[in-house]
Amino acid sequence: MYEIYKDATTTPREKAGCIQIRIRIEWLKPQRNVLLAALKPPHQNYINVKKLKILKTSKFTCQGKHGTKKESSVEFLFAWLEELMDYGIGYYFIEDSIKALFLWRSHSIQIPYPKFGRSFKLAFYTIYLPLYSFMAYLICILLVEKPFLFPSFFFGCLALLLQIVQGHRMGHPSPWKKCSSTLHFLFILLFNWSPFQPESISPNKGTEHALLYDATWETRLHVARKTAEIRSQIFLEEQKKLLEELGHIGDENIESKFKPGVVDTKIDLLGPYVEPYRPFLNSIRKWLRFISNIIIWEDSYKSFWVTMGFFLLSFINFLIPWRWFILWTSRVVVWVGMGPWMRYVDIKYVEPYELHEDDLDDFTE
Repeated sequence: MYEIYKDATTTPREKAGCIQIRIRIEWLKPQRNVLLAALKPPHQNYINVKKLKILKTSKFTCQGKHGTKKESSVEFLFAWLEELMDYGIGYYFIEDSIKALFLWRSHSIQIPYPKFGRSFKLAFYTIYLPLYSFMAYLICILLVEKPFLFPSFFFGCLALLLQIVQGHRMGHPSPWKKCSSTLHFLFILLFNWSPFQPESISPNKGTEHALLYDATWETRLHVARKTAEIRSQIFLEEQKKLLEELGHIGDENIESKFKPGVVDTKIDLLGPYVEPYRPFLNSIRKWLRFISNIIIWEDSYKSFWVTMGFFLLSFINFLIPWRWFILWTSRVVVWVGMGPWMRYVDIKYVEPYELHEDDLDDFTE
């Protein structure tokens, strides 16, 4: 489901509608190949047009009215912060997962059992137990007694958190918003086949509960958005007062117009401070999109590989003798790097290359 907005820069952003796309996938290649393809970077597609008029029309269609012109620094910051607020659902997923972990909240556990008919299928019996909390409790007890296992447990806990978030996603009442389970991907990876077949979805299945579920999440995000909107309005008022104090600056054509929800300034006061970092902030935006999709299992294939990577790193770090490694690393650093022979290193390699006042003449020549 994709939400539709008028453009990408207007704040506060109000949803104008949504598009729901349902895709039927027919595997032309083995499913294992599709799973392994997630390890490769995505293919970039470029769309070229012959006429400038078509290019402007395409930009207007994709970016809206305000997206066809270059954003000012203030508009860019508001759009950047607005997108950060849209990632709030990932933050709440992690927050709920941590609460469920430490407060021993039960979660659904699906126990498979064979179901015979025209074809072999697996049916599931659901029970509710705080299994993840019990595992975390045992891990912390062992970690207190053996703190050198912290690197292994760190990656293990990251994988466990992703599994808990997946449980939240799997618990959505709507079958259209669920993701595939880790066991499903493991069966495909190992056997190129999975007993976890897609369920038969009847019309309007889980619609009422799904609406209540989405309304709860929307309320939490609405509070966060309203808080951000209040702060942005305060910032806009401060900018407006500052521009009024500057006056026309000798040019009657220079003015600033403020419209509700739209920032349109002819004087870009923040330009010298924001523009040098715009490429860096855009890179952060792209990485946050990628990380958010992994955390909430929106891209379940990549989320599976990240989870398996954390489990693998946890196992590798468990085999590394960290106690011996830390002990001998500390000994080498202290015995070799802090002895009296460091004075010889200073005389031979450090002191001759230090700049003095007499060396300033070399720069002027």
